[in-house]
Amino acid sequence: MFFFDKSFTKSVEKIKDKKIKQAILKFIESVKTVESIRDIHSVKKIQGFKNYYRYRFGDYRIGFEQTDENSIILIVVAKRNDIYKFFP
Repeated sequence: MFFFDKSFTKSVEKIKDKKIKQAILKFIESVKTVESIRDIHSVKKIQGFKNYYRYRFGDYRIGFEQTDENSIILIVVAKRNDIYKFFP
């Protein structure tokens, strides 16, 4: 089950590049099909935080939280040099 944080929605709206938006949709679809988050290539756990992860694609990152085995909160999408200002 997916939840979209308000900051995630705002950050996606700011992105103009269609390829980046397609990559975000591809990530969401891939999360729906795998059994574990760690099975997705380019997903890494954020050090020092129990349930926070990031997904890397190009110069962008998606920050998200896995609240339980089946629930994910998408928090933010930002360029790699800006993501850690907002996340976690």
